[in-house]
Amino acid sequence: MIVWVWDARGPACGQGGVSDDEKRARRLARESLLSTGASEVLVEQASAELGIRTLNHVYVRTGRGWRGHLTPSGRVTWRRFTAVGTVRERTAAGARR
Repeated sequence: MIVWVWDARGPACGQGGVSDDEKRARRLARESLLSTGASEVLVEQASAELGIRTLNHVYVRTGRGWRGHLTPSGRVTWRRFTAVGTVRERTAAGARR
């Protein structure tokens, strides 16, 4: 199943969530960016899969999504991104953030 995970990042905050709809994920990420003072938000496509050692769901990011920034005028701008590297490399990099 394809989902959209979002993360708001900044010096004093860290929020995130999961949605089954890309537009809803971007809206929630935008609201978080505006309300928390985060410096950026990422909305990334992921697949929901069962964990290898447990029956818990894990989200495997695809490396495809949107990066949002707040402009000086208070608007949110979005840029599409596609990450490079293997899924394992991207997952390890995301865990270090």
